[in-house]
Amino acid sequence: MSTITELSIAAYANSSSHGFWEDFNKTYAILKQADPTETLSDKYVLDVKLSKIDLMHSELGEMTEGVRKPMQDQHCPAFSSEEIELADCIIRAFDYAEAFGLRLEDAIHAKMAYNQSRPYKHGKGA
Repeated sequence: MSTITELSIAAYANSSSHGFWEDFNKTYAILKQADPTETLSDKYVLDVKLSKIDLMHSELGEMTEGVRKPMQDQHCPAFSSEEIELADCIIRAFDYAEAFGLRLEDAIHAKMAYNQSRPYKHGKGA
């Protein structure tokens, strides 16, 4: 079984090898070289991050459709479209985490530990 970090590395490696980070890497390198204050490169990274987050949102929308209209996935017929679209969202999250150097696995462990310490229904109603 792979760790979250290993899956993140694999997701990023796959998306990179299929060209999905090529434009970002080239543009970012040019901006970093041309803009010593890094204002443009920082803005570019922000815009790319927001577009990548939007892609995660789109996968959740597709998952919602898979819940509303259950069917087997066309590309992975052993799974429902709900399962595959959730997997797509998580793969995109792994890719994002690796691309931007986020400590996703550590953050998940920390958040799960914190959630265990919270009161029933997080103290909101009984």
